Amino acid sequence: MRNITGPPVENDDFFDRSEDLVGFIREFVNQSSVLLVAPRRVGKSSLALELSRILRPLTLSPEMEARLESANLLTATKATAWLPVYFSAEGCSDDVDFADRLVRSLKDGGLRADGLQQLESLIQRVRSGLGIRRVDGGLNMELSDAAEVQGTSLGREIESLFRRIEAQSDDSVVIIIVDELPELLLTLSRDSGGDHRAEQFLHWLRRMRQTYRKRIRWMFLGSIGLDTFTDQRGIRKTINDLVTRSVGAYSPEVADRFLEKLGRSNHLLLTPEVRKEILAKVGWPLPYHLQLIFHALVQLNLSAEVTAADVQKALEELLQPGGYGYFDTWRQRLKEQFSQADANAARIILKLLCQHPQGLGRQRLFDELMSQTQADPGETEERLSDLLMILCRDGYLMTNVDRYTFRSFLLREYWYRREVR
Repeated sequence: MRNITGPPVENDDFFDRSEDLVGFIREFVNQSSVLLVAPRRVGKSSLALELSRILRPLTLSPEMEARLESANLLTATKATAWLPVYFSAEGCSDDVDFADRLVRSLKDGGLRADGLQQLESLIQRVRSGLGIRRVDGGLNMELSDAAEVQGTSLGREIESLFRRIEAQSDDSVVIIIVDELPELLLTLSRDSGGDHRAEQFLHWLRRMRQTYRKRIRWMFLGSIGLDTFTDQRGIRKTINDLVTRSVGAYSPEVADRFLEKLGRSNHLLLTPEVRKEILAKVGWPLPYHLQLIFHALVQLNLSAEVTAADVQKALEELLQPGGYGYFDTWRQRLKEQFSQADANAARIILKLLCQHPQGLGRQRLFDELMSQTQADPGETEERLSDLLMILCRDGYLMTNVDRYTFRSFLLREYWYRREVR
């Protein structure tokens, strides 16, 4: 297992999550499409890539086989010819760009279906600016530059491809895994009339999922939640057909085994006492944060057994300004996913809470917002309710009895040093 602190982990670098993998397979066997809801840096992309790896070709460890057998899923899993395809919508400029990546991922993933090559060629012509009469939401783009595409649209052409996939007589099932879809939706929403276009695009996706579900499944994930995007705009109905599954940080037991293996694989001995110290400092054992601390330990060039003092020194190095880049995305996401007023309110909440490790009650947070924004009390109460829900769901905060506090000790300390100290 390598010490990876940037890209998603794959193959031998992926650790555990067998219970989550079985849960996803259960949904796919039951003809459901899935929305993966999880806080940032939990390892959603790594989980999706591992799911793709074990399903095609079917590669099950003895532990996975035992878990699937226990869940009465092994026979159905082995009887299906799975074709998972993964792509990210990050950087897509519009819904046509999304269609381009979708079709290319199907082709590169090994899909054999009539018309796939022609559809890829058609999209390239559209991307080059040929044949566009008008642009509307949901890929409802009329094409008229040649007789063979008159009176159609990209959306209808993709639907024709899905119809051919559904008509296949074998036991194959295509799983379309889309990462970072909210990134595209935010891009669409920033244009004039963009929220309407984003909503129509989501309606188109929903119709595709509901119409073609015998041999096609979908899975959505991202660093910004699709549920958050739709809830903020009152369009949750566009994803109400998706089965929601969540994944969290490692349990203390799994985190301990992860650290033990990471140390052994990289020739750095982490005793049970040191592993316990690392987990106590992190507070919320995200795989990414554990990798960061281990990387900081490696940078110390230790020649002997790691001590608790070494862990503290590594944390201090990690939380210097030079290490802020590991955590800055948490701040940047506030600006990207919220309006300016909501982003400012979120920063007020987080700045206050990072100064109180034991957390604060809702009334104290309300008073702080009122004192700094001078907004209407009713509007402030509603904004606070929405923000607390999203900040908890996205992994910034957690509730403990009647108090809100940072979920991650590491993130709280970063926030304090970045915003207060």
